[in-house]
Amino acid sequence: MTVRIGVRQREEMDSQGITVLERVFTLADMDRLAGLIEKHQRLHLERLVSAGGTDGSISRADEITFTDHLAEADSGVMAFIKRPEFVVITTAFLG
Repeated sequence: MTVRIGVRQREEMDSQGITVLERVFTLADMDRLAGLIEKHQRLHLERLVSAGGTDGSISRADEITFTDHLAEADSGVMAFIKRPEFVVITTAFLG
């Protein structure tokens, strides 16, 4: 899929620090990624519950949870973040 960074996106990044890039990834791509992330979220929640609701970090079962280092833990997430679209995007905004 071709990534196009237009004038509007550059201006929004410059003025707001955020922009929307539409149709960079397919719905199927995003569904797959969401499924991988949700799997890790469920595992993290199970660990929190079995540890009494907290693991000593900011995470609390059924309140707020943070799963980190997912790319290192999951080859599917790693493959997604290595996609060439991200090279185009980061190069356009960061140089």
